Amino acid sequence: MSECTTGTIPEKGPITDELLERMNRYWRAANYLSACQLYLLSNPLLKEPLTWDMIKKKIVGHWGTVPGQNFVFVHLNRAIKRYDLDLILLSGPGHGGNFYIANDYLDGTYSEVYPNISQDEDFNSYLGFSQDEVLRLYSDFKGVGKYTKGEPAEWVAAIKPWYDGYCFADDRRGEESVFNSDMTLYFLD
Repeated sequence: MSECTTGTIPEKGPITDELLERMNRYWRAANYLSACQLYLLSNPLLKEPLTWDMIKKKIVGHWGTVPGQNFVFVHLNRAIKRYDLDLILLSGPGHGGNFYIANDYLDGTYSEVYPNISQDEDFNSYLGFSQDEVLRLYSDFKGVGKYTKGEPAEWVAAIKPWYDGYCFADDRRGEESVFNSDMTLYFLD
């Protein structure tokens, strides 16, 4: 049992208008960050005016499941805290996977699990693969299993419109982008 007593943390007590408002703000923030992952190449915190070159040309995933998953996340989080539950929310990494990243970012878990992840411009290249790295990786698979046809450069060109263009540091936008590492590896599956 937690050392916190009822009333110490609002989530431990009965639901109040103030707690509902805090949960609603958290839900809206998670929805916003989820939408940024889906539609923006850069500038998710809108530190400068949004321009067309910051918007993704091709969208991977869809918005449909995200608000509902964020809603479930925020309400389960309250139940977990209130009742000291040992519970985990499992969801696939598919179209709504960006909801997990948004919530992990908001609650600080992302940086706890990946302490090397930062918004610092020097860390941008650690969050994905460069085009050269993808080419080297795919070259290692040439002639293995289903990868007997075509050339690795063709495979990279095929996935580039879908999985390239991520930039996690505003200062590097337009200079450096990376391939989504998960999707790059899924292509090999």
